[in-house]
Amino acid sequence: MGPNDQPMDDVFKEAIKRLENRFAKETNLVLATYKFDTQPQDHHESIDDFVSRLRELSVKCRFGTMTDELIRDQLIVQCCDKKILERLWAAKDPTLQESIDLAKVMEESRRCIKELETKEKTVDVMALSSDSTESQQETGNVPKKVGYTRSKGKESYRCGSTFHLEDSKKCFAANKECRKCGHRGNYDQVCRESN
Repeated sequence: MGPNDQPMDDVFKEAIKRLENRFAKETNLVLATYKFDTQPQDHHESIDDFVSRLRELSVKCRFGTMTDELIRDQLIVQCCDKKILERLWAAKDPTLQESIDLAKVMEESRRCIKELETKEKTVDVMALSSDSTESQQETGNVPKKVGYTRSKGKESYRCGSTFHLEDSKKCFAANKECRKCGHRGNYDQVCRESN
């Protein structure tokens, strides 16, 4: 081996390096920035996922020290939730982390509110189902039982149902005449009058 000879491993590594440089895709900064600037948040995408996607796109843009500020701006401009968007616009010059924290709190609040609304609708459905079943029991047309869970709490003093609140205004027995005592407001099965 002469002085210009290199070990075979070094020659191979150098050849690979030159080939990679030759055939590597060059990043088009204008295109990369355009992709970054035009990325809206998907409707079912969380704030964390959206920020991660923006951070991934920003790598090719070479924003340097401006990266966090530009990601924050995109979060504010491209957020798909109007209420979060309004709050982010109203904040006075927030950092990226402050913007993320605010958006995540609002995102979690929205999720909790939806859960509460779903629970309220379930209680309303159970009350209507109970009332319908009781009126069908009076006429003898009893459908198959539906798999609703009973509400925790007391029975309705008007009808005996555990599917709605004790003194629910939606109780059908409120306008029924009791066959036992003759008064309005309860069924004879739960009548408190002693005869």
